[in-house]
Amino acid sequence: MPDALLTVRGVEAGYASRQILFGVDLVLDPGDMVAVVGASGVGKSTFLQILGTLDLPTSGSIRFDGEELTRMSP
Repeated sequence: MPDALLTVRGVEAGYASRQILFGVDLVLDPGDMVAVVGASGVGKSTFLQILGTLDLPTSGSIRFDGEELTRMSP
């Protein structure tokens, strides 16, 4: 069984004193496809900005192909 391509564990994030993401977990294997859907203001854009390292999470980790991305620059 191949290792996960993307692993998100316990990611939390927010802006100023407002928390937006609460303990997000996600595991994607090679070939998996997902959609991020939800109502306006629930954190979709924040989650994608965290995945793209455009913003930093307040806690948690993000690994892509085994490499830690959590504190990398874009």
